[in-house]
Amino acid sequence: MNKTQNDLSANTVKLDYQSLVRTAKIAVGRSMNGIEEYQGKLYDDLGKGYGVGIKLHSDWLAREAERLALACNTLATLLGAESRENVTVINLPKVPAEE
Repeated sequence: MNKTQNDLSANTVKLDYQSLVRTAKIAVGRSMNGIEEYQGKLYDDLGKGYGVGIKLHSDWLAREAERLALACNTLATLLGAESRENVTVINLPKVPAEE
């Protein structure tokens, strides 16, 4: 089991940068594998003239390409953060203030 230095405490969250990068790299690799798999299936369906498979596998290929684009964008941003002075987390849901 791989340990991280992430920490989720009462009112504090610490994110391990190296774990974030590793997670993004895993996502990129999985998406690339998915694309390769669906490309092969689509290629087979095209050769057989199997319309349902062509539709399904092209849709799945498009979905996997979107995932790859997101993972690559996130990985590139994380890697670029190493040379930046300020890093900000955005789109983080806020906890409602207690009354």
